[in-house]
Amino acid sequence: MPIDANPYLKYLSTISLLLRAMIQRDLSHDPKNCSDLLPYWELSQDINGPLKVLIAGEFKTGKSTFINALLKKTVLKSDVTPATAVITKISHGNDENVTVKLKNKSSWIYPISELASLTAEGNTAYDKIRQNIEEVSLHLPNSFLKYLTIVDSPGLNVLYDKHISATENVISKIDYIVWLMNVSQPAKRGEIERIKQLPPYLRPMVVVNGMDIVNLEEDDPDILLDSVRNKVGEYARGVFGVSAKTALYAYENNKIEQLKDSGFPQIEKFITNDLCAKWFIYKYEAINGRLKSFSGKPFYERFRDILRNYYPTALE
Repeated sequence: MPIDANPYLKYLSTISLLLRAMIQRDLSHDPKNCSDLLPYWELSQDINGPLKVLIAGEFKTGKSTFINALLKKTVLKSDVTPATAVITKISHGNDENVTVKLKNKSSWIYPISELASLTAEGNTAYDKIRQNIEEVSLHLPNSFLKYLTIVDSPGLNVLYDKHISATENVISKIDYIVWLMNVSQPAKRGEIERIKQLPPYLRPMVVVNGMDIVNLEEDDPDILLDSVRNKVGEYARGVFGVSAKTALYAYENNKIEQLKDSGFPQIEKFITNDLCAKWFIYKYEAINGRLKSFSGKPFYERFRDILRNYYPTALE
């Protein structure tokens, strides 16, 4: 039986309206308080949108290929150097295009064919634009994007400090994390430590990518995945093993048997039956978690007290 989304959506709507009303009231009394109120305003803007799902992990774990497999076609650039210079959001839209929002708040629309040039380091023709990009949004008609916004990130062990900073900054504004690991060295100590540092509401779903290169004569894929499960323990929601490369090839060439071998049908089932079907529950958990991170600050305490007039047990 489907879960009734209405109580969750009503609660989230109440939070959004209350936050905005309090922010506007405070600014009318003290306009200089703008910077202190900005995090609350950003949160209020995030509440009513789809679930924001970050594809995280270290460089060279196949994040872009994984996203391409989710989209069932090659859209994002995949390369041997850190490709993603800016955070790229992939959301639903009837028309396929790329919207670039600049730091001066102006926006420009480009064809999808220009995406790689706009988001990859090394393309000098777009260097000046790239330096002023605040956000890149890719719009596609895939049905699951009505419930989820996919966020692509540079990685957490790349050579560019600005890439690491961009990824760590977006983690604080995300609702859900899918954490990719490389099958050659899954669950490294550094990866496990980063996952343990995530707040409880962002416990990731771990995906071990590259299962196609496992030597079946020497290694048992099930034992490998069980080892990862033991290492991540309670800090992850679960562990999948896939070959995004094989899945993408299968989608683009209609190879049904290879798709089955890729392990990606399990990912599709997870996306459909869990993330899309329960997106409002994960959004509820994330918004509550983000709010609680402000605990002890005067604005938060006032907000919580007022919210409890409507929801007596809220934010306990």
